[in-house]
Amino acid sequence: MSLSNLPCRQTGLIGQPRNKDKKHDGLYLIFTARHMSRTYYVYILASQRNGTLYIGVTNDLERRAYEHKTKFNKGFTEEYNVNRLVYFEETDDVAEAIRREKQLKGWNREWKLALIENSNPNWLDLAEDWFGGISGLSS
Repeated sequence: MSLSNLPCRQTGLIGQPRNKDKKHDGLYLIFTARHMSRTYYVYILASQRNGTLYIGVTNDLERRAYEHKTKFNKGFTEEYNVNRLVYFEETDDVAEAIRREKQLKGWNREWKLALIENSNPNWLDLAEDWFGGISGLSS
């Protein structure tokens, strides 16, 4: 079975083709078979317990948590240091993920805090151990 027939998702590029006709002369794509079908996540980040909250949606929670922790994207979460993953849900339906994200964004703050407290009463960073002790990535 060739790589192109595997039910995988692309997770990153590790290089560019070196020749002018754009043919790859090595392995440039990394694939993972962790998810046989696409999975979508609605997540909540916090700056600290009862701090500033951010709600988002993604198809790669690990990548997105890494981007928030390293301040890869400039904006709200970088400005307010919102990088602790305190809550997430998953679904295989992108429309449902987007609907849920909008629903949570419409909730009042007390409801959001109760949602977090119910599943994560100590406000632990659920992504704290995901990046193998890379310096500066723990909350």
